[in-house]
Amino acid sequence: MVGKRKDGKYYFYVRYLDLKGNTKQKRGFNNKWKSLKEAKKAEDEFLRTIGFKPHNSIKNYGDLFKLYIEHRSKLDKQSTLLTADYLHKEHILPTFELVKIEDITPSRIESWQERLFKTEYKNSYLKQIQSHFKRVLQFGKVYDYIAENPFYRPFIKRKETTVKLLNFYTLDEYNQFISVIDDIQFKALFDTLYWCGLRKGEAMALKVKDIDFQKRLINVYKTYDQRHKKETTPKNKNGFRDIVLTDRVYNSLLELHEYNKQFIDYSDESYLFGIIAPITSSTLDRRNREYSDTAKMKRIRIHDFRHSHASFLINRKFSPFEIAKRLGHTVQELTETYSHWFIESQHDMVNEIDSNENKVKVNNKVTIGLKS
Repeated sequence: MVGKRKDGKYYFYVRYLDLKGNTKQKRGFNNKWKSLKEAKKAEDEFLRTIGFKPHNSIKNYGDLFKLYIEHRSKLDKQSTLLTADYLHKEHILPTFELVKIEDITPSRIESWQERLFKTEYKNSYLKQIQSHFKRVLQFGKVYDYIAENPFYRPFIKRKETTVKLLNFYTLDEYNQFISVIDDIQFKALFDTLYWCGLRKGEAMALKVKDIDFQKRLINVYKTYDQRHKKETTPKNKNGFRDIVLTDRVYNSLLELHEYNKQFIDYSDESYLFGIIAPITSSTLDRRNREYSDTAKMKRIRIHDFRHSHASFLINRKFSPFEIAKRLGHTVQELTETYSHWFIESQHDMVNEIDSNENKVKVNNKVTIGLKS
């Protein structure tokens, strides 16, 4: 913004984010500036030094979004930028790309939200779309491309009256499922999903070098983006972790490793499941369907193998902290996702406590009776 001080001097003031995402501010004035136009020119020159274009180059929301992406490319993971780009192209730009910034009003946003509400999208996806739209507008406010962020309405969402039930395999069910798999690669893959609780992308991204057979652990530090066919880092710092292998997973992976050594292209840089390239998501889903049908089992999603591992650990009374570390969650994310399972586990705990307490009471009565 530019203005005139009480002493008659012209100035400009800019707030911006540095490369580390910290909010900075810059105030400038000069006795030689004789008009707002000269102060504005100085402001534009400063904005160019930090990678921004002059305000007059922003004609519509589409222009603002391009600037936002240019700026965030210095701060965000590529997968985050790709998500922002996808959500905008699908849900935001068709309505707002050519709309002038000053014409984006709360009522216009409300009409867009009403159309969004008529879709069948889940609340989590609705929130994600609206969040990305609001972030771009907030970016415009911080850098004075707009006076105020017009998106101050609450995010639209549907009422959810029931707890979302998570699907999973019990240990007996999983043993029945895995018993029909005679392919070394898929046996090792499903064992890894069930007993390590990996996300699909984390399993797809595993390379031979990520398995420490001597220490019997998996080093997780990346995930595979199936849509864009590239590796990216985990979505947050908790995703970076070492997972200790059970005997079953260790033996499955070692058998696969020895089998794959016969292939010329196999090396430490090979993908563990796929060698040259990761097994595709569609292939994994297809095999999952085939194996569950052969085993005459209920069908669960690939991500539900992760839920299965969480269920197994919760039922065996491991602490939320221990489980969160293994799954790459925060404790808060874990307890929110599996809250009803923790309640069920607490009931089991209480029943066991009551059972032991009653045994103590009975034993005390017997002892007293003998003494008398």
